[in-house]
Amino acid sequence: MRQSETPNDRPASGRRTKRLLACALVLATGGLALAAGASAAFAGNDKPDAPAAARHEVRVSEGGTPVLTTSPAPLVMVSVPAGAFQRDADAADTSTVSAFSMSETEITRAQWTAVTGLPDPSRARYSTGAADPVQRTNWYAALVFCNRLSMREGLTPVYTIRSSTNPAVWGRVPTRESAKWDAARANWSATGYRLPTEMEWMWAAMGATSGSGAHAAGVFTNGYLKEFAGDPDPAAPGGAIADYAWYGESSGGTTHPAGTKTANELGLHDMSGNVWEWCWDRWDYPDAYPSGALTDYRGAASGRYRVKRGGSWYNIASSCTVASRNGNYAFDQNSTVGFRVVRRP
Repeated sequence: MRQSETPNDRPASGRRTKRLLACALVLATGGLALAAGASAAFAGNDKPDAPAAARHEVRVSEGGTPVLTTSPAPLVMVSVPAGAFQRDADAADTSTVSAFSMSETEITRAQWTAVTGLPDPSRARYSTGAADPVQRTNWYAALVFCNRLSMREGLTPVYTIRSSTNPAVWGRVPTRESAKWDAARANWSATGYRLPTEMEWMWAAMGATSGSGAHAAGVFTNGYLKEFAGDPDPAAPGGAIADYAWYGESSGGTTHPAGTKTANELGLHDMSGNVWEWCWDRWDYPDAYPSGALTDYRGAASGRYRVKRGGSWYNIASSCTVASRNGNYAFDQNSTVGFRVVRRP
């Protein structure tokens, strides 16, 4: 279901070793140059907060070349081990996921502007400042962030649009449906940053192999029942969600600085609440997952929507569960939606 510009967030479904990496900006000629007109991609939005003061450091790219970078807000990546889990009430419906790394927090407003050079699209009245998660980034914009960050860090970009991995070639971020952007391809063997798949997101949210709950024969059998990411007992209702999530009853009507609520078992913050998080997968409401065992499932081959997970500062608790599914059109911008990134381990 398409959402409005306001946080009138009606779910499309039934209500059901850390590594410190720089959010790198390579200080090279044209390093912050944008495609013609790109800076106007989100024209008319609230004036962005000024990014935090930069700090400089040297890292080594994949090719072994020293790269000078600037980092207004470090991006911490958390290792998520490989494993298998039951994704719904049918014991035959299991998902196996390969190992990956996931950003400890949702991407912040400061990180967005520093990495992309684009205006901050967030609605200021629904945010407390630049340390909050960026919002109103549509699915297309999240791909821009991923590839720009990969390029700044000397990694192989994951996404290809218009036969290029360089967002400068892609043009302005669409705010209407775009067949060319919808046809984005992912190189799953690339080393760069990308959006999580829905199964990766669910596995990380339940805590993976460290998750509290029942594990049998190498399968996490009841993590899907968690009422929120970090829920210490999936079998017992009524957990202390307010300790873990900024949601409708705890947020006061805005987002809050990323990482200020209790993390889940893996050390990931805000997997429930603050902002919904884009996933790679396509989806048509009310389609269910395929039945049976799935391995590294990357979503349906077609679908009108892109999946989002986790609930937000605006939503009731039932939208913040590990199993709750929702979706938006890829071009939608909403004050309840942001993202986090993953990459190969």
